[in-house]
Amino acid sequence: MRGRMIVVSVLLLLFPSTIFALDSGKWYVGVGGDYVYNMMVTNTGYRENTYYDNDHGFAVSVPVVYQFNDWLGVESGLRYTQKNYGWRHKRYLQESYAYTDWENVKNHFLEIPIAVNFSFGNDTIQSVASVGAYMGFWVASQRYGTLKSSAGTYAADNMLVDFNEMMEFDEVRDNRFEAGLLASTGFTINIDPVAFYLRGSFYLGLTDLSKRYQKDLVSRYNNSVTVEAGILVGFGGAK
Repeated sequence: MRGRMIVVSVLLLLFPSTIFALDSGKWYVGVGGDYVYNMMVTNTGYRENTYYDNDHGFAVSVPVVYQFNDWLGVESGLRYTQKNYGWRHKRYLQESYAYTDWENVKNHFLEIPIAVNFSFGNDTIQSVASVGAYMGFWVASQRYGTLKSSAGTYAADNMLVDFNEMMEFDEVRDNRFEAGLLASTGFTINIDPVAFYLRGSFYLGLTDLSKRYQKDLVSRYNNSVTVEAGILVGFGGAK
């Protein structure tokens, strides 16, 4: 018990002297790149033997940070990100002619995140945790895959058809506005006036990709896990 009290006392003495973050009262602008693992949150309803697949992509961002004090900052900027997914539909007309329709979809979004950053560490290395939200716009969508065409009466007469095309948005069907919540954790290495960062983030989608144009529609949401590395350049302010 006495030993625990000593350890706690030492930590309390050290804690105030080890809380530092990016330089107080300073702006930072940078560039970052992400690995993106996107998860389509939906269900297949009555469609038997249909499966959705998570998919990989990338993102590029231009973060802008303002550091209020040693431990608190706010971050925004502009971010391009892919939110890709795929689906497969297994067909069993006859055992000898079993096949699978499949499609991969590459979705391109522009987003504006805003988050509050909490930093803890020393003059050089800081741990950073962030919470916030984002909103964005679904810019474009490309789909490619293979479908079985019904060219004849029998399964053997059907043909495999490959396709690769840009999707045309439908104003009635597609919801191109997106919004959601985000949470991040990582660390920053501060070598004034430059800072390098590495962090992992989770983006929780709150907006459906489909508009409510008819009853009993299946909702579709994008959730993403990302790993981002980047560099920030600071200007103004004083330590």
